Amino acid sequence: MQISVVGIGYVGLATATLWAAAHDVTIVDVIQSKVDSINRQESPFEDSLITTRLSELVAEEHPLKASLNVAGALEGAEMVFVAVPTNYDEKTKRFDMRIAGDVFAQIAHECPDAYVVMRSTVQPGSTEELARTHGIEHVLYCPEFLREGQSLADCLRPSRIVVGTNEQALSDRYCALVKRIYEANNELVPPILLCSIAEAESAKLFANAYLATRVAFFNELDSFALQRGLNASKIIRAVCLDERIGTHYNNPSFGYGGYCLPKDTKALLHVFDEDAPQDLISATVAANETRKKYLVEQVLSLNPKRVGVYRLVAKYGSDNLRNSALRDIVSMLTNRGQDTIVYEPFLEQEEFGGAPVTHSLEQLFDECDLVIANRTSPELDNYRGTLFTRDLYHRD
Repeated sequence: MQISVVGIGYVGLATATLWAAAHDVTIVDVIQSKVDSINRQESPFEDSLITTRLSELVAEEHPLKASLNVAGALEGAEMVFVAVPTNYDEKTKRFDMRIAGDVFAQIAHECPDAYVVMRSTVQPGSTEELARTHGIEHVLYCPEFLREGQSLADCLRPSRIVVGTNEQALSDRYCALVKRIYEANNELVPPILLCSIAEAESAKLFANAYLATRVAFFNELDSFALQRGLNASKIIRAVCLDERIGTHYNNPSFGYGGYCLPKDTKALLHVFDEDAPQDLISATVAANETRKKYLVEQVLSLNPKRVGVYRLVAKYGSDNLRNSALRDIVSMLTNRGQDTIVYEPFLEQEEFGGAPVTHSLEQLFDECDLVIANRTSPELDNYRGTLFTRDLYHRD
């Protein structure tokens, strides 16, 4: 089968790598460096398993091809996965669907009979609206539940696959293909949940909203402990040994961040209307802001001369700086007049949020009497000043 994947991100590349084990797959993007990286059998972002698998696919004579030519990649495609950005628009309070709309228009022109599998996060009803607008008949919504830095691992061994479609024959056909592709990758076929397109779209948003709520909960527990001089780790352990609660997603942080959780929780708020009351999602969004403001006050209360910020990445093993909590923390500190410097090797600019940027860990240590870190690292073991972190378990 000829398959096209639009979008070289965590989702698109993991999807393309999975399906290339048994099909002719081309992945397409508008960014030259990403295309060149894949054609060198290298992942354009942090995910060592993808780089390994890209080389294996070449050896197995199933190379994943990457291209800048969207029309060429779509021409003759029998199935198209759409994994393009749907950034949150602060003005409209909705996901920005313009890129997805352009892709659907191109699909309608180049391969109108293809099965279209939407994987980008959208608000309920968006996939069907795109299909109607552009006259695409066969469409599914199959959300991803991948972690940054572990995208292919999570794609190979997902906890579940959600298949949303309103067409029974298409559902049967796609599920058969899914089962065969996991067999081709020598992996167990994961549990498959069938539902409508709108139900699948909703499941993605609520899954991320729950994770954000859980992060916010344990951050508030940590704030409570910090305010009263209590051992947060002992409280968390006592809470989480209850099997109904569990020990995942319980490590305190400066706030949830990354590409998905901030935008998905905010977009979900807009989905609710007067007939669907809610308080919890609003509270989660507000709690995340409260947490960041509280920790800024804690840092300032230590009266540092110069604050160093160790990394802006949102989580361990990631090169993603988008919407990380530390980005807001930096701006809050500089707006309060606090002398601040940021250590972030992934930043190319010389200034961020009103603070100078350095790529030198030695400079960070020499010039700062206090360093804050959302997540710690062995690199910080040599720092002799004050280290402010709420990372209790050295994981996300």
